[in-house]
Amino acid sequence: MEKKDSPFPKINEKYKKKFNKCFNNIIKLTTVSLATIGVITIFIVIGITSLFNSNPKSISKISPNSVLEINFDKAYNEVKSDDLLTEISATHENSYIELLKSINFATQDKNITTIFAKINNSGLGLAQIQNIRRAIKEFQSKGKKAYIYSPSFGSFGGGLGEYYLASSFENIILQPNGEVGITGINFELPFAKNTLEKIGLETDFETRYEFKTAASHLTNNKMTNPQREELTKLGDSLFETIINDIAKDRSLTEEKIISLIDNAPIFANLALNEKLVDSLSFQNIAKSEFKKDNFIKVEEYIQHIKNREDNIKNNNQIAVISAEGEIRSGYNDNDFEQNANIYADSFIKNLDKISENKNLKALIVRLNSPGGSYTASNEIWSSILKLKEEKKIPVIFSFGDYAASGGYFMGLSADYILAEPSTITGSIGVLGGKIVATKLWEKIGLNWESIKFGKNSDILSTNHKFTDQQRAVFNKSLDNVYTDFTNKVSKYRKISIEDLDELARGRVWTGIQAKENNLIDEIGGYEKAVNKAVELSSIEAGEKFSLIYYPKEKTFQEKLNDFLGGGEVMVSINQLVGFKPNKIIESQTQRHLNNIAILPQFSISH
Repeated sequence: MEKKDSPFPKINEKYKKKFNKCFNNIIKLTTVSLATIGVITIFIVIGITSLFNSNPKSISKISPNSVLEINFDKAYNEVKSDDLLTEISATHENSYIELLKSINFATQDKNITTIFAKINNSGLGLAQIQNIRRAIKEFQSKGKKAYIYSPSFGSFGGGLGEYYLASSFENIILQPNGEVGITGINFELPFAKNTLEKIGLETDFETRYEFKTAASHLTNNKMTNPQREELTKLGDSLFETIINDIAKDRSLTEEKIISLIDNAPIFANLALNEKLVDSLSFQNIAKSEFKKDNFIKVEEYIQHIKNREDNIKNNNQIAVISAEGEIRSGYNDNDFEQNANIYADSFIKNLDKISENKNLKALIVRLNSPGGSYTASNEIWSSILKLKEEKKIPVIFSFGDYAASGGYFMGLSADYILAEPSTITGSIGVLGGKIVATKLWEKIGLNWESIKFGKNSDILSTNHKFTDQQRAVFNKSLDNVYTDFTNKVSKYRKISIEDLDELARGRVWTGIQAKENNLIDEIGGYEKAVNKAVELSSIEAGEKFSLIYYPKEKTFQEKLNDFLGGGEVMVSINQLVGFKPNKIIESQTQRHLNNIAILPQFSISH
C-alpha cells in the first residue's frame, strides 16, 4: 500500500517540548487565576453581606426610663456559633449566658425601668427557663415592671414551658385570639427494632445496667419496665415543680392549675377569667403605652455591656467556660457542623489558655451535655483537676438542662456543683455495641470475605455479631469503665459504693432529686455559681473582680483561616468518591462503641 503523508505538519521535538511546557504553564496560571478570583469573590461577598447584616449597634449611653426588649423565641444556645458563616449571616446570635447577664445588668441599671418580652414557641430548656424566672423576679423586686406578650403559648398545645417562663412576669398579655396551650408534659420515644430488621439490620449491645437505655430505641420495640419507671419518676418531679411554681406566681391552687392543664388549650377570654393572663391585646397596642424611642433591643444592650466590660481591668479574674453538646474526642475543626458538641482536645486547649492567666482566681464551667465518649470525658475531667491543682483555684460547675453520664463525669472535677430543679442529672452507667448488617448484605447480594490475624481482630466488624469470646472481652471493657465511673463518683461525692448502687446503674434524676441524693451540692443557677466562685476563691469580701469568658470569640482573620484551611468539604467529597457500602453503618457502630456514657434518648414536649 502506498504510504501517504499526514495532513498535519511535522513538529520539531525541540519546539514540541517548549510547546508542552508553555501549555502547562498556561494551565497552572489559569488555575491560580481562577482560585484567586474565587478568594476575591469570597471577600466581596463577605464585604457586601457584612454591610447588610443585623449586628447590633453600639449604645454609648442608656436614656432614663428605658425599656429592655427581649424576644425569647430567638436562639440562645449555651455556646454560640463562632465561624465565618455566622460572621456574614443576616442574623446575630447571642449566648444564653449573655441573655441572662443582660437581665441581671438591667436589674442594677437605674435607667432600665421596664422589660417588655415576647414569647410564642421558645427553644429554651426548662433549666434555662428556671434561671431566667429568678432573674425576672429579682428585676421586679427592685420596683421595676416586667411585661410579656404572647400571640399564643404554643400552637394548640405544647406551650407549658413558654407559659412557665411567662408566669414569672407580673404582667402577661395575650393576643385576643390567642390561647394558653399548657397541655402538660409528654415523653416520646421512637423504637426502631422492627424497622431495622425489615431492612436487614440487627443490634448487638451490652449495658451497665438495666436503667442505661440510650440504645433502647434501636434494640427494643417498646419501653422496658426500668425505662418506664425512670421516665415516670422524672416526669413526676418536673411536673410537680412547674405546677407548684405557676400556682404561686398566679396566686392559684395547684389543683386549679392541673384542672386547667387537663382542659387546655385555654382560649383567650377564659384564660383572662381564670387569671392565667392579665390582659388581652395586640403587641403593637401593648407597646404603644411606652415611648418608641425608649425601647432598647436586648442585642444592643448586650453589646453595650460588652463595651463596658472591655474597659474594666483588675487583678481578680474568674474564668467562665461554656460547654454544650455531646462529648467527643479530638478537635472541633468543622465549620459546617450543625449541632454544638464538646470536643476534648478543643476544650483542653481552652483550659491551657485559661491557665496562662496570672490573675486567675477561680473557674466556672457552665455545662449542658447528655454525655458522650467516656475516654473524652475522662480526658477533660483529668485536665480540669490538673488546672485546679496547678493554679490552686476552686472549680465550680453550673449544670444547665442536662448534666448526664459523661457530662456528669466531667462535673466530678468540681469543688462545688449547682443545678436547676429540672436539670436532668446522673445517668451513671455505660453501654456499647454495634449494628450488624449481615442480613442487609444478603438482601442486596453483597458478599464479604475476610482474612484474620488475631481472634478478635474483627471485633468491630459490622458483618457479624460478637463471638462468645469477643462478647466476654467487650463486657470486661464495660465492667472496667463502670467500675471506674462509680469509684470516682463514690470518691468525689463521698457516697459509699453500696449506697451508690441505688443511685447509679444508669438512673436519671432531676436536679431536686440529685440534691436529695448528694449528687450535686445546691439548687441554683449561673449567678449562684459566680457567688460561690468568689466565696471559695482568694478574693476578699468587697473586692472587685472580672468574669473572663471562654471560648474566646475568634477574630475575623481566624474565622477566615479556619474556613479556607479546614478542608472539611474536600474530605467529604473524597469519602464519597471512595464510598464503601458499609461506611454509614461503620460510622454509627463506631459512635456507639465510643460513646458509651450517654443519656437515654427521648424528646420532652412541654
